[in-house]
Amino acid sequence: MKNIVISDFHYEERINKMASLFRAETVIDCDEISFNFDNDIGKGSIRGINFDFGVGVMMFDLNLASDLTLDYYLGRRHPIQCIYNSQGDVKLNTSDSSVSHDISNHEAMIYAPKGDDNYSVTFPAGKRIQCVMVSVVRFLYLRKILCDIQTIPETLQEMFKDTVGNKSFFFSTSSEPITTNTIMQLFKSDHKGLERKMLIEANSIKLITTLIKRFRVESTYNGGPYRFSDQDIEKINIAKNNIIDNVGKTLQVKVLAQEIGMNTNKLQKGFHMLFGKSIRQFTISLKMHYALNLLDTDKYSISEIAYKVGYTNKGHFSSLFKKEFGLLPSEYIKRIPYAQNSFVN
Repeated sequence: MKNIVISDFHYEERINKMASLFRAETVIDCDEISFNFDNDIGKGSIRGINFDFGVGVMMFDLNLASDLTLDYYLGRRHPIQCIYNSQGDVKLNTSDSSVSHDISNHEAMIYAPKGDDNYSVTFPAGKRIQCVMVSVVRFLYLRKILCDIQTIPETLQEMFKDTVGNKSFFFSTSSEPITTNTIMQLFKSDHKGLERKMLIEANSIKLITTLIKRFRVESTYNGGPYRFSDQDIEKINIAKNNIIDNVGKTLQVKVLAQEIGMNTNKLQKGFHMLFGKSIRQFTISLKMHYALNLLDTDKYSISEIAYKVGYTNKGHFSSLFKKEFGLLPSEYIKRIPYAQNSFVN
């Protein structure tokens, strides 16, 4: 296992130190600093950039030969960490050895450390990991949001105002398709210079906003004519997991409702409340993102992928894919450097 101590708030210093340990050279593009590596340590890239008002973004696209642990030692003014995992598994460990959190594929977390507590983030070996960490230095970011902070839930207000870490804060949730799409843009964008810098800043704010929205929704179980208890929320998440586990099928809402023992209308309302989409919209978006991952593997033709996600009509599948990502599957494949022509059909 390789351990790297993180003690720099400025990412240029931080990533230069990391690059030397990975035996790689850094590149700077309009304040974004990055390096690629392909050696006995593994293969991948690490990127980072600081913005105004204490917001910083690090992006990890890794496939490692041995585990990598980042040990964060940043004093009493630890930033809030918003962690988004779009592929693979990441583990967060705190100074309290009894507290650890697994952030699995398509999950996200807000973590605000307590006081002088240190913490670590571990990226396991042997599998590809794509992870984005948006950090927020509270005493700086408050200058930007103080006039509007009363519009977010009180618990989050307290977290942002707790600039010296009187107590820790955890919130974990599953990522929405919009989050996955946002992260995809960060990793796959071919923008350069100012355009890329603006893209990263806009998408990092979108990621924070999405997590705040999810916290608001999941802490407010009021769905108009229905009242949602913790047990109801758990049932709705079971329905969501059933959809994910059966990505090659299109499950009927009536069947999902029967499986979890909930009224169909209540399930539809609660699902939209939690995930911001109807069950049909969520299912289609999930299928398209799963198809995107299959395209990245370069193992299947478009027709085969369409069938794997439950579509016998390749044209209909391609139309839905373009609606989700703005590109036809055939157009997306052309952007993958290693894609072979034999897999376009």
